[in-house]
Amino acid sequence: MISSCYLGTSGGISILDLLTETESICQSTIAYTIAHRREGDPSLLVADASFAQSTLKRTPKYSCVHTILNTAWVWLNKRF
Repeated sequence: MISSCYLGTSGGISILDLLTETESICQSTIAYTIAHRREGDPSLLVADASFAQSTLKRTPKYSCVHTILNTAWVWLNKRF
């Protein structure tokens, strides 16, 4: 049986905060438009990683958004 696993940290961050943090790390501007929420979109969505942790027997190495984005950016720049 195939299952899906959320790999969140059970903490929340807004899309705007995520964009701002990414711009800071990448030292670049990201073009975006702020619009009204679409019908059916949740007002808040937070991933609970407990199923992934128990199924995969793994816990996240990083939980701080800045650290996650920064390590991804460093990895990407080394690779490409």
